[in-house]
Amino acid sequence: MVYVLIPTRNRKELLEKCIDSLIKQTHKDIKIVVINDGSTDGTEELLKTKYPDVRIIKGDGNLWWTGCMIKAVEYTLPQVSDNDYILLQNDDTYMEDSYVSDLVEMSEKNNRMALGTTLKDIDSNKVIYNTHSFKNFLITPYVIDTDREVVDTFTINGRGTIIPVEVFNKVGNFSKIFPHYASDYDFFCRARKKNVKLGVCNYVYTYSTDKKDSFTKTRKNKNNPSIKEFFDIFFNRKSTSNICISTLFIIKNYPIRYKIFALFRIYLYLFKYILVDIIINRIIYLKDRTQH
Repeated sequence: MVYVLIPTRNRKELLEKCIDSLIKQTHKDIKIVVINDGSTDGTEELLKTKYPDVRIIKGDGNLWWTGCMIKAVEYTLPQVSDNDYILLQNDDTYMEDSYVSDLVEMSEKNNRMALGTTLKDIDSNKVIYNTHSFKNFLITPYVIDTDREVVDTFTINGRGTIIPVEVFNKVGNFSKIFPHYASDYDFFCRARKKNVKLGVCNYVYTYSTDKKDSFTKTRKNKNNPSIKEFFDIFFNRKSTSNICISTLFIIKNYPIRYKIFALFRIYLYLFKYILVDIIINRIIYLKDRTQH
């Protein structure tokens, strides 16, 4: 049995496409668990009317990704058998019909390895990443050009990752230390320390269906960012560039040879952003306004 855990909040259309692709899977031993974290867009009504077999776990809007997954894992583990799997899936994804069966087959073939999937853009069919490893001293998702079935990876994210249930007995649940971003990376870093084998399936694809820029990217793209946008980038829980979370994750999980350089890089970027994007660009902006 494969238990598919999907956190969601106010993304009904994306969630519907995701679940539709799961229902069509050739692997029929699937149970879908949706953690609806306080959606107000009709998500719960959709689930109850169109997908009566989907188990709904309710949140109040303050669970974030980690809280959703903790609740889902706590709900699921008492039900599992020894040879079952848990599949972490984002609501903004689409899977081909053989997706789950391919993942189970690849995991069994590799001694029940925890396996991520290659991410593709659904429109362009372009590969976005097939590994999560160190690049310029930071853990980064990127593409390795290889014909191997399973790509080496330092850690995995939660966007299409199958986990044998026994891994949770070794590692425990997701950590509340990282309430939103980095909790998945942290879980698999902890798994690696427990000698759990990790990989990414090179030819099993998760398709990204969300076309909106991320919370962080929309603010980084501003030519003349405000002080609020600066704080959003580096301190908001929704931001992948949250400096506090990044610092804690590096200290906790990076190998010693990477720690100092990684910390230097993220704080150099913070300093550069303050100096160039906030101070210098603001001076230029005000000067231009004065002249005109």
